[in-house]
Amino acid sequence: MKTVFLRTVRVAQSTTDGDPRTLLSRTVGNTGNMLFETALDSQLSPEVARISSLSELPQGADTLVLSMSNFISPVTDMGSFAEAIERRAIGRVVMVGCGAQAHGFDIGEMELKPGTRRFIDLLSERSVSIGVRGTYTADMLNKLGVKNVKVIGCPSIYWPADRGWPDFRGPTYDDRPRYGIHCTPTGKYRDAVRSLFAYGRRLGMYYLCQTEIAYMEAEPNRDFRYYMRTQPLAADIHEWMLQRARIFYDLDEWIRFNSGLSFVLGSRFHGNVVTMLAGRPALNMVFDSRTREMIEHFSLPFIDFADFDERKPVQYYKDMADYSLFHAFYRRKLGEYADFLTENGVPHLIGAQYRNCVQHYGELDPVRAATAENLIGDAISANLALPAFQARLRQAMDKGRSADERDAIERGIAHSIATNS
Repeated sequence: MKTVFLRTVRVAQSTTDGDPRTLLSRTVGNTGNMLFETALDSQLSPEVARISSLSELPQGADTLVLSMSNFISPVTDMGSFAEAIERRAIGRVVMVGCGAQAHGFDIGEMELKPGTRRFIDLLSERSVSIGVRGTYTADMLNKLGVKNVKVIGCPSIYWPADRGWPDFRGPTYDDRPRYGIHCTPTGKYRDAVRSLFAYGRRLGMYYLCQTEIAYMEAEPNRDFRYYMRTQPLAADIHEWMLQRARIFYDLDEWIRFNSGLSFVLGSRFHGNVVTMLAGRPALNMVFDSRTREMIEHFSLPFIDFADFDERKPVQYYKDMADYSLFHAFYRRKLGEYADFLTENGVPHLIGAQYRNCVQHYGELDPVRAATAENLIGDAISANLALPAFQARLRQAMDKGRSADERDAIERGIAHSIATNS
């Protein structure tokens, strides 16, 4: 058997070496793409061949591993890619961590182009299960009649599985704190983007780009006028961007830079994961379905982007970056991810290197684990800020539950957090 991983992102390009637009194109238009592909690459066994295009597919390859973030969208057409795979004799095609792209969860059945639907059917037919990033994507595929779906989140979260995650608390006081912000500028959140830009400029924060290289150019970008509404404010934001905007085409450079920051606030999921890899706290700002479903799956701290208030001090948002629930369920999610790779016949390193640190939370008591996780899911789905979670948990447990049930839930969560700390 021969397994092949198709990598489409070119990494390890110096931030300062080369034309910015050329460097960005090598990341397929978003530097965050470097992260999840490199993470998956690090998790696959050395025996898995790496290729950069289907034309390099070796003879005898019977399993093709793919990792694509958001092709499940009404505007995407995957027909030519599906046809290219069908022309090759590949018995198994494994998709790791795809997501549906929409502004919110209020969309019913998603209308897809015939080519994308054809590609999804191909994935369903040629794999045991399709790995998706969250329950929203799973629901979308279920409505299309695709049932062999498994929620696994994003490979980037499992990158440090062998050593675990730090607690992200860091020093309680910084003599000279440095902060970072980032977002996906979108008209739906025009007021929130304006507030975030103004906040970053006023406090001298760094703006961490992933696609917005035009913001760093000498000529003011028209977005500045759109979001800031007046020319003077637009000029101020342009000057701030020239001084404080950064973009990285090398993951090591990106992580090193973020390790020098005290805290990062932003709506880009992978920008926040890079901050976590740097050992620093980040608070997610939810603005679309793909971001939210991953944050919910991993129980990461978040606020809604629309709720951002530039009048609040940075410490207010930093205090919300509570990773207790993330740590509590991380090992269970890691085990589920390893199971997904195994059942699909993908050789991986989540074994001697990783799996020895995995202890399923559910193994403690399936009923207790399910009850506790349902309460956590309810709180997150209600858009509850994580610092207030304990109050909601107490309230939920006090309604119609016996004392034994309440005690079991509390012991289960406490034990899981302690195990993962």
